[in-house]
Amino acid sequence: MSELLAPSDLFHRHAITSSDTRFLIGRNHLITEIANKLAEDEISCVLYGMRGVGKTSIAWQIVSLMRGKNPKFTRDKTLLFNKDDDWKVALHKCSTHIESVGDLLLEMLLDSSSDYSFSVRFRRVYESEENISAIKRKFGINIFKAIEYSEENSSDIASIAQSAKELLSDEQAKIGLFKDVMNRAKVEYPGHRFLIVFDEMDRAGVFESGERMQGIRGLGDFIKNMDGVQFLFVGIGQTIESIISDHQSAPRKLTANDFEAPLLSDEEIASIFEVAAEQSNGSLSVSEEFISRAVEYSGGIPWVAQHTGYEATIKRIMADKTRDISLNVEDFQPAIRAVTKIYEKDSKFELRTRDLEEMGATATEILKIMWRNPSGMSVDRLREAIDPKYSRFFTNGLGNLQEGGILLQRGRHVMFPDPVLRVFVKYYLDNTDF
Repeated sequence: MSELLAPSDLFHRHAITSSDTRFLIGRNHLITEIANKLAEDEISCVLYGMRGVGKTSIAWQIVSLMRGKNPKFTRDKTLLFNKDDDWKVALHKCSTHIESVGDLLLEMLLDSSSDYSFSVRFRRVYESEENISAIKRKFGINIFKAIEYSEENSSDIASIAQSAKELLSDEQAKIGLFKDVMNRAKVEYPGHRFLIVFDEMDRAGVFESGERMQGIRGLGDFIKNMDGVQFLFVGIGQTIESIISDHQSAPRKLTANDFEAPLLSDEEIASIFEVAAEQSNGSLSVSEEFISRAVEYSGGIPWVAQHTGYEATIKRIMADKTRDISLNVEDFQPAIRAVTKIYEKDSKFELRTRDLEEMGATATEILKIMWRNPSGMSVDRLREAIDPKYSRFFTNGLGNLQEGGILLQRGRHVMFPDPVLRVFVKYYLDNTDF
């Protein structure tokens, strides 16, 4: 199998975490804008957008740009980023149930899960003998699990752990810990600028039930008072408030520094398959009919297009056991069906055609209209757009879709709770007889 094509070299099923921009379609302008903002002193930014639109890939490219000084990036006159600045950059993926900025910072300090986690990227802060002693006293030996301490007995560990537990029950103490660490970082990395990227920020501040809390408490004041450190917050949402709903000043502090990752155009989605064919050195060809279906179904979301290409390629390799792969229109339906299953598993959202069918013809007509409006629409506009013969059943049909979790209503605005769900509603509409 090793001599065959590797679909993962052609299509990205996950975020693009390298500095190679060939796969990052239609993003250079946005990356340039964010980099230019962060190049200014004391500026923090927010990057938000739909699921699967490429936010994490954009964030990784910004990280690469800052670290690389001369990265594989299309430089033009609009890129004001100072390539001579020395940056220390860490990236942390947020977990759920974080209620305050102190909890968020502590989770980041604990994390050692990747090469870009804080404890790895700021290793010298933890490794100098002077700092280790301070960390032991103030943070507790159990906090930084990635570091091994060889000459501690169990009573010392228990004492330090208990002191740390008491200290870390206080919000301001946790924020103070982070400030102390950053002060050490400034000593260990003199002349550097510091950026911390919080990815999947929308996950923080969520109850186990999936309901959203009021937001991470204290984030606005923290950003305002945190000197010498900049932040990039990344998350799923349609507005800045949808990922940072702090009741304090965070959204105001970040207004004008917030960026939405847009959907890709049809031409940009199509170019994903062109790049994949080029990467295969002539071993992969994709028919115009396959690309046309992928463009239509993707709805501008590159996650869907990338997965569809990957699934179609791997299925064809498994079937033909050949190095030369040709994807035709008949390969599309099995591929999009497989992507549907991936989505259901990743999002924990089970899209069952049987349930949609039981919602009735009016619900189906509503979905046909909603499919053409990816940002959602008002209830009144939706009611006006539906065929008059379904209007008397409109309220029931809309209620059934909301109860089934297919649509979400906020005030008078109706939308899909997850934009990728819209793609698979399209799959349902094309495979249901009404």
